[in-house]
Amino acid sequence: MRVVGFLSMVAVGLMLAVAVTMSVVGLAADPTQGIIGRGARLDYVSLLLGLALGLSISNLGRIHWGDLPRRVANWLLANERNCYRVAWAAILLGILLFY
Repeated sequence: MRVVGFLSMVAVGLMLAVAVTMSVVGLAADPTQGIIGRGARLDYVSLLLGLALGLSISNLGRIHWGDLPRRVANWLLANERNCYRVAWAAILLGILLFY
């Protein structure tokens, strides 16, 4: 669900950037200039990267970092048996690959 919210916020940001650019610059009179005319172009890659980074940083700001070590320790205690199994699988796979 968080991924859908993140992608919808990126889509809204892209639409707002195009709307602001079109309202400031206006539509092109010459069809060879593309959708946005008079020399104004949107760099969609950097716009998308900036939106994604901004939304990611804002989502990281919502995490309570003080609770994180306690939650990781509780998760490790709850999944102790699975951690041992993964460790043994990694050891045995290493023996198979490097022997």
